[in-house]
Amino acid sequence: MAEFVRLPFSISAFASAGAGGLTSLIIKRQVREGISNVTSSATYYFYGVDYYTGGCALSVIDPMVGRLVGVRSLSGGKPGRLVAHPDGSRLYIPAGVSKDTFEVLVIDTKSLDVTTRIELPGSVSEWGATLAISPDGSRLYAGTPTGAAIEIDTATNTVLRTIEDATDDIGHLAVSADGLRLYGGLTRGRTVAAVRPTVLAEGKAGEAVGFGRESDYAGGGVSGVEIMPGPDTTRLLVFQYYEGIIALDPVTLAVKARYQYTAGGDTTHVVLSPDGRHLYLGIVGEEGRILDAVTLTETGTFPAESGHGMCMGTDGTLFVAANYDQEGQQGVLLRPGTDPKDRRQFDLPDRLSVVVQAAPTAWRP
Repeated sequence: MAEFVRLPFSISAFASAGAGGLTSLIIKRQVREGISNVTSSATYYFYGVDYYTGGCALSVIDPMVGRLVGVRSLSGGKPGRLVAHPDGSRLYIPAGVSKDTFEVLVIDTKSLDVTTRIELPGSVSEWGATLAISPDGSRLYAGTPTGAAIEIDTATNTVLRTIEDATDDIGHLAVSADGLRLYGGLTRGRTVAAVRPTVLAEGKAGEAVGFGRESDYAGGGVSGVEIMPGPDTTRLLVFQYYEGIIALDPVTLAVKARYQYTAGGDTTHVVLSPDGRHLYLGIVGEEGRILDAVTLTETGTFPAESGHGMCMGTDGTLFVAANYDQEGQQGVLLRPGTDPKDRRQFDLPDRLSVVVQAAPTAWRP
């Protein structure tokens, strides 16, 4: 039987979080739940991988039922940062093959079968290889250990070209909201993190532009920095692990706004709400922070501490892969809506590092 536990903290800040915000809240804790066999009306699922593990496995979460559907084992080595096609029909996971090659697994979301394997040069590093997909879904970009970005046609799954020096060996990639530019994060061996832009029509990496504050080591976390398009074409958001968020001009890369968390916990993950108005920032050991996506000012909090992977669905449901000392790896679902609101918590088999949303799957274990 489900156990209801009222949260021991103030929720007044949720009222200011807008359409993408989280209102009042009740925890509904299902202790040690099994795999879901309940019919669901979900319009999307969450999919996650753990790039700290050796094998390639895909965890499947149903946000409507609020449970783990199951874990799909895939033939492949250590996984990297998966991405989803914008139409939700496919998932792309980089996976290690050998010390000299890795492959991009193209997965049909309906069946969770691997339909294509695209072999590429290089290895999946300690923090996982990185992928980025264009807003229209026509191009996929894969980062390599040499810092190059390989452009792939998603209709034919063929390599089109290699853009040298787009990032570094652990750099994150992102495509601009208008699809005209590719951005690569640079952290390796730097005292100030930087972003390097590439105008895709030209295909040649531009000059890197530094930002942030100088330190002995600018990196941290998965790739030091994580890049995402802002709520419109006037912002490029750069999240620096353990530091904060910086909004850049997408063309000049000049700093337009900055948020640095200065209290006890480290910042670990960030997601943008579907309406583009708010950012949800995970902080180790503390409540998460809700920020205005344009000004980067705090507008509220949400109760999800020590999160690993995070993702927000199109309906505003926030999923956090959390680690609790007493309960281990847990999935936490924070649903949008009016009072009362449930927080659903359930067991996870892995520490999910990257989570995306895509179309529901018919696959069951």
